[in-house]
Amino acid sequence: RDGMQHYLQPKVFVSGGITYKWEISAKHSKLPEFRIDSPTMHTVIINPWDWFDLVFELWESRPELLDKLSEYPIGSIY
Repeated sequence: RDGMQHYLQPKVFVSGGITYKWEISAKHSKLPEFRIDSPTMHTVIINPWDWFDLVFELWESRPELLDKLSEYPIGSIY
């Protein structure tokens, strides 16, 4: 069991004096949103299931882009 509820659970973090936190729910839209709660507190709002579906559909519609990955290239299968 390794996923968002365990290893990949987002954490609150601070950068540039701003604290970032997450709001994860199926009730949110497909695209992530960013809410400014205060000058020092921002929230990333995401529906991870719809976001995954959107990203997968984009890759599926343009599979040639998989060859353009440089950060994490897809391995070859022999």
